[in-house]
Amino acid sequence: MEMMGFYDPARDFQCLDKTKTIPFSDVNDDYCDCTDGSDEPGTSACNNFQFYCQNKGHVGKFIPSNWVNDGYCDCCDGSDEYLPHSANCTPTCRSQADKLQQKLNKIQNDYFKGHEIYKIYKLTTGEVLKKRMDELNKEREETIKSRTENALKNFEEKKKAAELRQKRKDEKIARLAEEAKAPKDEPEHPTEFDPSAEAERILEQEKKTTPSPEQIEAPLTNPEEESSADEDNEHEEPEQKQTDDDIDVNEEILIPIEPDPIDPVPEVKLPDYGPDNVFVHLTNKDCLTLDQNEYTYKLCPFTGTYQMPKGSSHPETNLGIWGRWITAETSDPVTKPLEMIYENGTGCWNGPSRSTNVVIHCGEKDALLSAEEPSRCQYKFEMTSPVACSKTAEQMVQILKSKPEFVIHDEL
Repeated sequence: MEMMGFYDPARDFQCLDKTKTIPFSDVNDDYCDCTDGSDEPGTSACNNFQFYCQNKGHVGKFIPSNWVNDGYCDCCDGSDEYLPHSANCTPTCRSQADKLQQKLNKIQNDYFKGHEIYKIYKLTTGEVLKKRMDELNKEREETIKSRTENALKNFEEKKKAAELRQKRKDEKIARLAEEAKAPKDEPEHPTEFDPSAEAERILEQEKKTTPSPEQIEAPLTNPEEESSADEDNEHEEPEQKQTDDDIDVNEEILIPIEPDPIDPVPEVKLPDYGPDNVFVHLTNKDCLTLDQNEYTYKLCPFTGTYQMPKGSSHPETNLGIWGRWITAETSDPVTKPLEMIYENGTGCWNGPSRSTNVVIHCGEKDALLSAEEPSRCQYKFEMTSPVACSKTAEQMVQILKSKPEFVIHDEL
């Protein structure tokens, strides 16, 4: 192998960074003499040394120095096992290159199909935005209508109850006045009867015996509706009969003249639907679901993320409501996809509120691919959608081929 030329026992060894020359006896003596670690390719003494696999016909890569000449073939061309006593490595670069090419072909095909749908989405984004705005405005109008109807209903009920109470008060005053005028048995020492004074006396007595409005709640029933034929009343229990004992003749009854104002309904404001608002197309779809292990996970774009036990009647757990966008922190060699952040979900026991990061990759279909909980109460969803296919298949392949992970060494 090419590296063999640097390790000649017949002469001193020069560090590959050319900073030092040492006796060959110091090579692989389990002590790191060279700053680049090149004198210990077969030991783990130099942790900073990285051995480069050329992997002819495939993609080159670096491996730790302690993997070199350890009896295992880490480089597909076998260049890491160059000493006579090391493993006899069968070259596998060509077969690995074929697998990589298949991966590239799949990515190219996925991006081609996804980008075709993306182009249609982009052309119709304005129309979908208008439709979405109309839907939200309609929901707002229905909310206003419902609140207004409820306020009017409450107003009518309060007004009817107040008018009924006023009527009963007037009837009681009239009854008391009639009772004051009625002739009484003459006392042993008759005196001149004064109707006005007698009415005042009865009214004063009523004040002392009649409960205040705070002590007894005004009934909302109509005395006329409760009264029936005399023969029916004869069969009623005493406590069921209508009385006016709860009416205070000095009570001031306020009859409402208009409904109470409703709570304001905010104006419609569309959320941030990403670059060129293309992600608004996700709002036209049903929530995405994924059965994984013992849970069913659900993603409702721009609304929320949820989790529920499979086959259980327990309510779903809110893993976060729509919050904002960030650029995903990912090692994806193709692109840095956008990431949706869903926040302020159901709180964890003695922990933070649940939240979910949703990474969106390019794909022909909308699909929820995976769900995990990398840290307590912090979830991560992976999904695909054509809305993330802004680049063409050709552009993606060029990006791939510019990455070290995909640079194929064709020389054999």
